[in-house]
Amino acid sequence: MSVRYAISWLYGEFRMARFQRGRVVEDYTAPELIETQADFVQALNEARQHVNCKGRGAVAVLHEHDLHSHEFFEVPSMSRRDLERYLGRQVQQSTAFKEEAAWCYHETTHADGQEGVLLHMLPRRIVRTTLDACAAVGLASKRYVPLTEVVSAYLPSLNIEGTIIIAAVFRTRVEIVVADGGGEALFVRELAYGYEDGPIGRLPMDINRTIRYAKQQTGRHVDQVRMIGNQETQALLDMARDVDVEVHVDPATNTDNFWLEQVASLSGRLHANFVSSLAQRRITPDALRRMGVFATLSFVLASVLSAVVVDRLVATSKDLIVRVNAQNMILQEDIGELETLLANTREQADHLARLKANTFNLPTLFVLHLSRLAPPSVTFNAVEVSKVNEHWEVDISGVIETDLAATARHLGTFEEMLAEPPWHMTVTQSWKETWFDQLQSGALREGDPVGFKLGGVLR
Repeated sequence: MSVRYAISWLYGEFRMARFQRGRVVEDYTAPELIETQADFVQALNEARQHVNCKGRGAVAVLHEHDLHSHEFFEVPSMSRRDLERYLGRQVQQSTAFKEEAAWCYHETTHADGQEGVLLHMLPRRIVRTTLDACAAVGLASKRYVPLTEVVSAYLPSLNIEGTIIIAAVFRTRVEIVVADGGGEALFVRELAYGYEDGPIGRLPMDINRTIRYAKQQTGRHVDQVRMIGNQETQALLDMARDVDVEVHVDPATNTDNFWLEQVASLSGRLHANFVSSLAQRRITPDALRRMGVFATLSFVLASVLSAVVVDRLVATSKDLIVRVNAQNMILQEDIGELETLLANTREQADHLARLKANTFNLPTLFVLHLSRLAPPSVTFNAVEVSKVNEHWEVDISGVIETDLAATARHLGTFEEMLAEPPWHMTVTQSWKETWFDQLQSGALREGDPVGFKLGGVLR
């Protein structure tokens, strides 16, 4: 499906381009990070002036946000209708954020060729306000996709066999996608730093950890790493020297318009698309409601006409009156059912809850979340998540490299965050125990790494 405009909004980096015959003719890059929906509206209005967007046109949106979650679910073979019902129930049970979620999915394969889906979730208010902002300036959104959908479409062009890691480097974040050469994304990891914000020097270490984790979870060896980022190729290659496998940097991907060109060129029916097939055809919820109201009015009009006919037939046939009254009652019931159906449809469309973790993905969820909670000075030596009877036990060990005052503060905050939602961990072994043991023995000295152990039970 061809589009005239494309927007990429990746971890605050906003860009827009106008296309003509498949090529960028005008583009705009926001000078600052776009963090809020209000900033997005302002940046969109500014971009329209630069790319000469004066009329209506189709637009493709590529978006990644800190609240965007990507979870793999193993599912048995089932029809598409049953699969979407199953995923809808999963989303209703649990999400990574405390608000209604919009979701889409991409069918894929995981360990040992087992079938599953990569489920993408984002707060509905973000999706809705983004699409509404585009519609307000005459842009009809044909697709609203996560980064993994573009990566899946890009990988087959590289003709790579085996498992590959794509490390997409942005100003404040790094997104790591583990996939096979055919474009099937296996899982996604987000790192809370980028080339302008945070310890970007940790990237080789985090890539190596992902390589080992991918081998453990999928049984597959990672054959190579592709690094993509809008910065100097040599800077990426310098970081790549410490990675355990072969690393490639494609200079063609390190341009402002790479992601815009990729999302604009997507073709075919996309499953991982936050824009519904009805919305792509501009059949909006308001249009459906208007159709429903029109149908209701038609039924009411038919009912009134039936009543008029009944009044005229009263004098001639009592039996006919009885039959017409019975039909009129049935018609009134149909009207009531239609009105109830319209109300339930809107209620069901807005009702989403939290995604429920299970025995297949809870350890993975916990480890990925752990990397976000830990301060940069913490290095984990071992993380064990095991199910004992009806609960999960966690054992964490590692070292922290900072001054003693900051060590106590960081570890205390880290332990408190584990006790908060969504994990509600009851601490059975506090970091303070190993801290006091080292303190009493005189092993704690300013400037030396401090080891710690932390254990608990997930509720």
